[in-house]
Amino acid sequence: MSKKMNQILKQAKMAFKILETIEKESLAQARDFIKMATSEDRKKKTNEKILSSLRRLGVATQSELEDLQNKIQKLESRIQQKKLNDHPLYQDETGPEAILQNHEQD
Repeated sequence: MSKKMNQILKQAKMAFKILETIEKESLAQARDFIKMATSEDRKKKTNEKILSSLRRLGVATQSELEDLQNKIQKLESRIQQKKLNDHPLYQDETGPEAILQNHEQD
């Protein structure tokens, strides 16, 4: 029974040490935050923390969404162009593209 009690006490002491460390670290960060020169610096730091937290959660920002939309549009246009290039009308000598080329040569 005393072994089990010693083990429980060791775990409790370890938990308190961890809490003390977290408390000290939090106080140090709070002091640094307060010491920042302007409210702009504080706001920037806060915004950066929020954005990094959102990224860790997998949430995309507006600019990231816009970049993805642009990439999708480019891919869609490439696919459409590929479909047009592979279409039989554009590959034989009587298709619209061939007719335009022949007309330009005349």
